[in-house]
Amino acid sequence: MRIVTAAALCGLLALAGCERDSARGSAPTPPIAAKTASIDWFDGSVEQAFAQAREQERPLFVYWGATWCPPCNQLKSTVFTQPEFIASTRRYVAVQIDGDDADAQRWAEHFGAMGYPTLIVFDALGREVTRLSSGRDLGRYAQALSWADSGRPVAELVAQLQGGAGATLSPAEWEQLAFYPWDADGDRLLDAEQRRMLFARLRHAEVLPSDRLRRRFALLWWTADPPADDRLTPEQRKGGREVLRTILQRPEEWRANLSELQYGGVDWIARVSTGDASLRESLLAAYLSVMEAAWRDQTLGLKPRLLTVRARIAAHELQHAGGPLPAALRDTLRQRILQITKAADTPYLRQSLVYNAAWYLHQLGDSEAAVAMLQAELETAIAPHYYMSYLADIAAARGETEAALEWSAKAFASARGPATRLQWGIAHLRSQLELSPQRVADIGATLEALRAIAREHPGALYQRSRVRLAQLQPELQAWAADDEQRAAALRDWRREWAAVCAPLEADSAAAQTCRDFAGA
Repeated sequence: MRIVTAAALCGLLALAGCERDSARGSAPTPPIAAKTASIDWFDGSVEQAFAQAREQERPLFVYWGATWCPPCNQLKSTVFTQPEFIASTRRYVAVQIDGDDADAQRWAEHFGAMGYPTLIVFDALGREVTRLSSGRDLGRYAQALSWADSGRPVAELVAQLQGGAGATLSPAEWEQLAFYPWDADGDRLLDAEQRRMLFARLRHAEVLPSDRLRRRFALLWWTADPPADDRLTPEQRKGGREVLRTILQRPEEWRANLSELQYGGVDWIARVSTGDASLRESLLAAYLSVMEAAWRDQTLGLKPRLLTVRARIAAHELQHAGGPLPAALRDTLRQRILQITKAADTPYLRQSLVYNAAWYLHQLGDSEAAVAMLQAELETAIAPHYYMSYLADIAAARGETEAALEWSAKAFASARGPATRLQWGIAHLRSQLELSPQRVADIGATLEALRAIAREHPGALYQRSRVRLAQLQPELQAWAADDEQRAAALRDWRREWAAVCAPLEADSAAAQTCRDFAGA
């Protein structure tokens, strides 16, 4: 069901950016965005920014995001308003790229940026030093900017590690590697299997300057899809338990790793406690104690505190095999959700929080309250179509097919910006393939609308749109299989689509994906 995709991807967004996300849309920037905190954003093209940085021998900082993206709005309402971070950007040429700018998706492909938001730090020589996504402790962002002066490119550090020369890395360089956004890297430096192997090696590496960093790499291994359960050894399970217990016992460590714990901690507990109910209960008790401490810690900000609700729901599902939450717990969590949304008093904060809040209400069994919250947001939201997509998912979960399709269509129609419209249109088409596969004409109309956008804005077909188009292709083929009417319609649509590919750079991944989609 597509409902699983929407919930899962927006959970991942907080770690990898809206990249771990669905194709939610973009809207015109509201007046508040005219001043993005107090950062002095460069007024010119990306090429001009790099040229100025070279000429002035200054480092360069690139923020790639989208108006609609919740983690982007979280950054705008927290990191980009921090005096320390703002001061750190003063010596930089700071560049802001919106995903719907004319060349934004091409630049994203050049940078290897998939998820919104991606923050990239370049040194004065134009070399990429490191990058960041959302969901990190606030101090990490200013720290990353300091690495443009004193640090080496992370690619160089990885190559050194792969060459067996890790002993020569400094403590700061180990820190840079440990908190690099591997989940948002898009396999630029290492593919998934190489990352797992690296984390597995570093969680025991004697060359690391501290046990804290060894535990950090162990956490990355456990939350980055370690071997299947039947391949885990007793020693691995025991080691995973010890690492988890230690992190949970140390406030400075669970705070530094809170995002990973909130999204992957319950799964970690499940894997290290297989077959031992008392051990599982003990680990869950320690985990829930940390989540309660996080909820009460108002220095963490609204988003990480709200995510404790998600962690509590996941922990209960593990404890009780998905059974219903007790009424008292459900009421407590509901009150916390409402408390957080009430405290979100700016457009940026609301865009970063309300989608989570509504989805958690839905998970608590209060779909009516979730729908009411989302509908109330439509009038004033930065990107109302983002909420329309969630309304579609809730309707689908309730078996309300027509309402789901109607909200999905409204989300597509309301989306703004060529890349966003393509991504939301593809999301709508996938809903149609799932919920109303027999409506061939409606599916064709959506495909024609996508083709019109792509022909008018070929630059929007790169990167994020390219990935979603590649994901759509097998779904369309499965839809047309064993049905001659659908197969004939698909052949006609693909012939029409072929003309879209001509303006794309011939040797680009976008052009290849486009040609594959057209059957060329």
